[in-house]
Amino acid sequence: MSDVPRFIPSDGALVEVTYRTIQGRFLLKPSRPLNELVLGVLARAQSFCPTVELIGIVVLSNHILCAAAHKMCYVECRIMWSC
Repeated sequence: MSDVPRFIPSDGALVEVTYRTIQGRFLLKPSRPLNELVLGVLARAQSFCPTVELIGIVVLSNHILCAAAHKMCYVECRIMWSC
């Protein structure tokens, strides 16, 4: 993970966020409890940043992809720094 955000888009832009497992290993076993955990974590994160709207979520065995639209650049900065 980088220390400084590489690119901050203009207001209302679509952002793709990728989270990868350690060394790209297949650590996320597809199951209902994993789906509920991921949805719970994302719901809690969205409660802290209500101006971010999640468009799509894909959970695979070795990474998670999220497409999000934000209304303020400041919110995007806070999300990137909190990870």
